[in-house]
Amino acid sequence: MPGKKAGDTTYVGITGVSDNEAEGAMFTVMARNMQSGGHVISLLAGVPQNYISINQDDAAYFQVRLGSGHDELRVSLQPRSGKFIMYAKKCSGVTCETSPPGPSNYTTASICSESPTDVKMSRNDTEGSSYIVAVVPCGESASGGEYTITGSLESKVLTLSMGQSVTDYTKLGECAQFKVYNSEPGKDIFFMLTSLSGDSDLYISTSPNPTKEVHMWQQARYGSDAITIYPENNQYCSDCYYFITICGFEESYFSLLVSLKDDTPTILYPGMPQNDHVAESGVNHYAFQFIRTSSNPNAPSESITIELQPSYGDPDIFTIVSNGEGEGGNNGRGHPGPFNYDYNSMQNNQVADRVVIRTNTAKFNNLCPLDSSSCTIQIAITGFHESSYVLVVKTDVAITSLAIDTPFEGVLAMRSYEYFKVSIGNSDDTLRLTLTQTSGQR
Repeated sequence: MPGKKAGDTTYVGITGVSDNEAEGAMFTVMARNMQSGGHVISLLAGVPQNYISINQDDAAYFQVRLGSGHDELRVSLQPRSGKFIMYAKKCSGVTCETSPPGPSNYTTASICSESPTDVKMSRNDTEGSSYIVAVVPCGESASGGEYTITGSLESKVLTLSMGQSVTDYTKLGECAQFKVYNSEPGKDIFFMLTSLSGDSDLYISTSPNPTKEVHMWQQARYGSDAITIYPENNQYCSDCYYFITICGFEESYFSLLVSLKDDTPTILYPGMPQNDHVAESGVNHYAFQFIRTSSNPNAPSESITIELQPSYGDPDIFTIVSNGEGEGGNNGRGHPGPFNYDYNSMQNNQVADRVVIRTNTAKFNNLCPLDSSSCTIQIAITGFHESSYVLVVKTDVAITSLAIDTPFEGVLAMRSYEYFKVSIGNSDDTLRLTLTQTSGQR
């Protein structure tokens, strides 16, 4: 906020926007001095914190204060755009401020990545201690970006946000715990566990710490699991927490999404596949944030590719590009659909749909002006028939994550490349990659 001087007080109001006055919202709010360097932000254990890094020099420091204990501290980073690396160490007193972690001063570090990553620190604290993590933009074209960071202990339950997926990991026989608050009565709640490698199982309850033996809802199929809890269920609750336990039947990487089956969009991250299901004539809403790297109209084109791979049924893609203005933040245009879209794809009979958006075209620049720092790609997946599918958004810098045992259909132009990655749960496992040619040469 420009125009402020020393001694001024700024007041901030937070309001929940809803048609139902009884509905509430959960949030965190943070004030940041954009001119002060080396600022340290308190990170609450188990509570996600969003952050926007404005440029390649914009390192942020997050501090977790803990009491005595022996729990392992884990700090997870989930980029929404850009690439980042974490440096972490234990600190005491003034060293948190005067000697923060960095490339030459750390106990442990993550890799430079645009995908979810974490750092872990063992604890043997007989008294209260602080741990500090530096998050730094990285890569050859480091230019800042947006991410969510979460610090948690083994004994802590990670708090989820409705409509935002989280990526995590479990060892064989171990479990990870989460919770999510339902503040909106009368709406279906959808739980989606997407296996990226290995196999893990899903257990849910309105009481803390559901287990394989004690739970209200569960699904333990091999691969991905999905549960929908309907308001008609006599164990459904609102203004309450749902507690979720993910247990590793095998060592596994997974993503977990909890969303309300309404018009609230699910947030998509570049290169991360999202499993979902849509009823016949139904619609699922998603959103992806595109960050402009240049306002130069002659800059090299970037591309945004939306891939929809059905496992059965016939889903279709409709998208709208908005710059956050107008009613609802989408230029007053409402939700995308068959009669309201900027880009679409409508293949038939289990054929993959694909939308490619070129960012240097007059059409895109009219929808997302060059002076906009970011725009939102709103996506509607409609069911011509009842469908199950995998949805992924790719950019030029994002590498697509492959889910184990889930084929991904792609298209390549001559002399072009497409890149994928796969997470391996057990180092003793043998990874086999199969390329099935359907046309051309690859």
